[in-house]
Amino acid sequence: MEKAFDLRRQADREELATFLPSFDRRTIDVPLPLFVNALRDVSDFLGGPDWLVYQWGVVGPVRHGKTQSPLELQR
Repeated sequence: MEKAFDLRRQADREELATFLPSFDRRTIDVPLPLFVNALRDVSDFLGGPDWLVYQWGVVGPVRHGKTQSPLELQR
């Protein structure tokens, strides 16, 4: 997706969920409210880091030292 979705923001989580059950050539077969709540719970659990932005099929990248690791949403 060309648009970025900040998973820390409720409006962005809900907007991303409008693409269910499939986006970025991935199928995520869960009910919309469950998906939105799961994204909120992950953001809360992680403490809302600035890398929780979904775009181009991944969140991140998570930076550790000189390495960067993008994470697929399904992970």
